[in-house]
Amino acid sequence: MQARAYHHGNLRQALVEAALELLERDGLARITLRGVAAHVGVSHAAPYAHFRDKDALLAAVAAEGFRRLQARLQESRAGAGPSGPSLARMGTAYVRFARAHPTLYASMFGRTPGPTGPCAELDDAARSAWNELRTVIAGIFAEPEVHAATVTAWALVHGLASLLNEGLVRFDDEASLVEHVTRLFAERFVDRSLR
Repeated sequence: MQARAYHHGNLRQALVEAALELLERDGLARITLRGVAAHVGVSHAAPYAHFRDKDALLAAVAAEGFRRLQARLQESRAGAGPSGPSLARMGTAYVRFARAHPTLYASMFGRTPGPTGPCAELDDAARSAWNELRTVIAGIFAEPEVHAATVTAWALVHGLASLLNEGLVRFDDEASLVEHVTRLFAERFVDRSLR
């Protein structure tokens, strides 16, 4: 493992970025505070100034994952109105993110609250990503149905992403499958909301 010299700036963010790199390269089980510190080029005690333990670091990594997912969702709907095509683009962006970062994606959703309770940073980041989708759904459905409709849409893309990441669904042209599923769902979803 090659350490990168750390000179100045935001050590907390540098540790999170290093953990993200190591997560993608080595997997969740091999992440340690000592290994992340070595990767950044600081003492093995340095991370404890920002994270009480490995779980706290991993919660910050998961929060960063949700922020990156939110950014992809924002990009997917930039300049588009709240319509079926916008919802389909958002769903496709969601699945593509999960497929491009399967280990990070699994860590975002595979977490349980630690002994000190849930992490506010992680909760806020997850809620912000949720609200990107909710904003589009709120432009399609009346308020009493917005929450259930958002759950339905999120469940579809989360389920599709998980099935693909776990190898339970295979398709020669995966990109076409993802686009077809999300477009079909979005079109039917919008049609149903207008009845």
